[in-house]
Amino acid sequence: MIEEGLRRHPGVLWPWRMVAVANVRLGRLSRAQDAARRLLEGLPHLTIRYLSECLPPAASYDDGYLEQLSIAGIPD
Repeated sequence: MIEEGLRRHPGVLWPWRMVAVANVRLGRLSRAQDAARRLLEGLPHLTIRYLSECLPPAASYDDGYLEQLSIAGIPD
């Protein structure tokens, strides 16, 4: 569903985070890296630190979300 949404709305960038994490969790590192690359093309300033400071405090990312983004290629 996420990838279909990205096809319909190619200018929306944040779903690439979900694509990257999902593919890391599925062991598809190449696809995860492709998703991270797409995300960084549109948001070159994006880092794990930036995300950890900007994501809503009510959201819980204790499930390895940020670590998996790092594995996909989002810089620290």
